[in-house]
Amino acid sequence: LLKLALPLVLSQSFMTIQIAVDRILLSRHNPDEVAASFPAVMLFWLPFGLLQGIAGYVSTFVAQYTGANRPQRVGPAVWHGLYFAIAGGLLFLLMLPAAPHLVAFGGHDPRLQPLEIVYLRYLALAALPMLIIAAVNGFFSGRSETWTVLGIDAIGTAVNAALALVLIFGRLGFPEMGIEAAGVATVVGSWVSAVFGLMMLFRPKFRTIYNTLAGWRPERELTKRLLR
Repeated sequence: LLKLALPLVLSQSFMTIQIAVDRILLSRHNPDEVAASFPAVMLFWLPFGLLQGIAGYVSTFVAQYTGANRPQRVGPAVWHGLYFAIAGGLLFLLMLPAAPHLVAFGGHDPRLQPLEIVYLRYLALAALPMLIIAAVNGFFSGRSETWTVLGIDAIGTAVNAALALVLIFGRLGFPEMGIEAAGVATVVGSWVSAVFGLMMLFRPKFRTIYNTLAGWRPERELTKRLLR
């Protein structure tokens, strides 16, 4: 059990690690920026946590179809998770124009609100790749390839940390960007993980065994089951 679960425990910690690294770096750059980052994360995570859980729930369908010796149904299940991820990620774009109103509703220090808005908008842009990661990870965790899940999450976290270190302080010839850099690093790191995960998902052996490429056609019943 520990051998199976340990990579998942670690991979679930990466989001926390990523936020912690950003806050440590921001605290060394500007105390106002680290103060603004936390409420922005909370505003983002409140709706995102629900959507991430639904997208990642494809792992249950993958496990059931694998156990029932119906591997050709695994691909369609994952595709429905991806469809949900895309829809949810696009829905988060509504947070871009709504960010000033959401931040103002919190009644925080007016000095911090512009910084909160900047960070919240970048987190909203990161929602799409992060939801794709959840669906892709469901394919691997549902088949007990939990170390692959760890690798997908680790590569994005490493990219995020490296970019944040360079961009926040304006190193290696880049301009000093502060809290905006933390947002950019989150978006880029999330897309790196998402693209890497999709490349793993659509490898030839998975396309053949699990129908991961050809099983893209939407199915109303499968969509209803996932949402239920």
